[in-house]
Amino acid sequence: MGLLNKIKDRLTGCPDVPVADRSGDRFNVGQYISGLSSFILNCDTPMTISIQGDWGSGKTSMMNMIEANINTLVVPIWFNTWQFSQFSLGNTLAISMMEVLLQRLDGDPGIFETIYDGAKNAVKTVGVMAAEATVGTKAAGAVESAISAAPKSYVTEILALKEQFQKTINNKLKETGRQRVVIFVDDLDRLHPAKAVELLEVLKLFLDCENCVFILAVDYEVVTMGIKQKYGADVDTQKGKSFFDKIIQLPFKMPVAQYDIAGYVRDMMERMKIEVTEQNVGLFAALIKTSIGLNPRSMKRLFNTYQLLDIITKGTVQHIPDNARQRILFATVCLQMYSDALYNYFAAGNIDAERLSALSNVNAPLVGEFIEREFGDGNALDDGDSGNELSVLEEIFGREKFTPELGRILRGLPQFIANFMNALREEKDASITDKETQYLREILQCSAVTSVNNESANDVAGQAWDRRYANRRLVQETNELLKDAGDFAVYQPRAKKDGVISSYAAGYKIERINDEDYKLQYSVDNIDRYGITVSVYFNYVEGYKKGRAEAFYAKFGDNPLDFLTVPVKDSEGWYCYDNMLTVNERDTNAPIQIANLIRDANERMKAAFAKFA
Repeated sequence: MGLLNKIKDRLTGCPDVPVADRSGDRFNVGQYISGLSSFILNCDTPMTISIQGDWGSGKTSMMNMIEANINTLVVPIWFNTWQFSQFSLGNTLAISMMEVLLQRLDGDPGIFETIYDGAKNAVKTVGVMAAEATVGTKAAGAVESAISAAPKSYVTEILALKEQFQKTINNKLKETGRQRVVIFVDDLDRLHPAKAVELLEVLKLFLDCENCVFILAVDYEVVTMGIKQKYGADVDTQKGKSFFDKIIQLPFKMPVAQYDIAGYVRDMMERMKIEVTEQNVGLFAALIKTSIGLNPRSMKRLFNTYQLLDIITKGTVQHIPDNARQRILFATVCLQMYSDALYNYFAAGNIDAERLSALSNVNAPLVGEFIEREFGDGNALDDGDSGNELSVLEEIFGREKFTPELGRILRGLPQFIANFMNALREEKDASITDKETQYLREILQCSAVTSVNNESANDVAGQAWDRRYANRRLVQETNELLKDAGDFAVYQPRAKKDGVISSYAAGYKIERINDEDYKLQYSVDNIDRYGITVSVYFNYVEGYKKGRAEAFYAKFGDNPLDFLTVPVKDSEGWYCYDNMLTVNERDTNAPIQIANLIRDANERMKAAFAKFA
């Protein structure tokens, strides 16, 4: 036993196996088990109960615990639809289910030898009739065709089947001295939705017998989808709900919001030899809730990923203290499962104090503004009025196509980032140190082996985005060098226009002269693989807003900045000095070259105004 205990103590991994009984209740849902058990034992029959929830939410575990709680008082029978559906049963799955249930109740399987064909066709005929009664006129033609084609003997055979099932239930209860038969039908929502609806029809029409309780693991959305697939996409939501309500007398939703996540996390931390403190338990639980949510299957996957990377990082980043390593590693795994875009951004090396600070300042209003600007009809991003937070959000999520899932990720970002930053800090509420940032970089490098994202950094779109971000950084660096010439801001237009990713970025300042606002702007844009062209623009701000461009041009002439290049005058009041300078994006002196050009342009602008002094 001593050796066996040592082996068990070293076991890693969380298998995706349902809980067998209440001793495995890690989420503390015992009150729900007791309540459902009491209802099942005392309700009028026939009764059909649905256990509803997403895949992996614990429906099978819930049914296992209910069975373990009542199995001395009832006759429990299980039917796993997923296992049976793996065989080529075609349209006979419903018949197979009835045959299995009769066999497990010690009924006479020979009944199917005499009425098999009739039962098979009756399933189709009467199933359509049941749908017609609740779904509406869509199925009327199918009902009429099926009934007209059905031999009159089917009615007798249907009644015989139901009577045989009732007789079998009564005999089994008398033989065992139990109160009732409880039939657990698992994995209905793993079937093709239309097939799941067919089985529900069969349950209602053939097996709805006294002293019989059905407990079905099913997702309501699968049922409504199956109704549309089987009876037409124009079946409305209310009629779908009517069908569900006719079959199900008691719907029960998995209480995932009430799961004792802290208790589960504490138990897992003890198994994984992580220092268990109230602060760590609270942090890990918060990271789970704000990244993957409360789905038990997702949590098992998360802890399996963590345990693998824990083994790897113990050998690769030995200089990082265990407490910090485990904390940052857990946050990194949550990051990996929360958002591919955010994880890839960090893993690509985009981690510094400025970006982490900007992400820490992201709140719900900023997220709403970003969604509107980037994916709606709002204005393009502009540092002059949007701040660095929106710029970083664009860098991370700008290349994504907006979907409901991306919307969920973005709206949950402020809470997740707050917990993520707490995991990086040694001291609560302190600034992220350079050492902690470096720890994150090193752990991210180790985490790539568990990423399922296949994004290539060398694809064409990726290169376009890289140029866009590089040009923005180039403008930011240039603006820092231009502090002596004024307060220059960054502007970058919408990321995509007509499906093309724009690499254009600009720096500008607005200067008030003689009670009027004038703008000096420069832009950088790619002309080939490494070449960047720089252009200069001069504008009377009110010129393009109030149609005063002609007066502006008349005042300053053809070349107000007096460059050798003659500018183009557009209809909106801009003097456009195009292609004034070409630099190499890999040249570390590029910001200095651009800054020198813009200082010169700034002095020329002052000289132009001096003529009117």
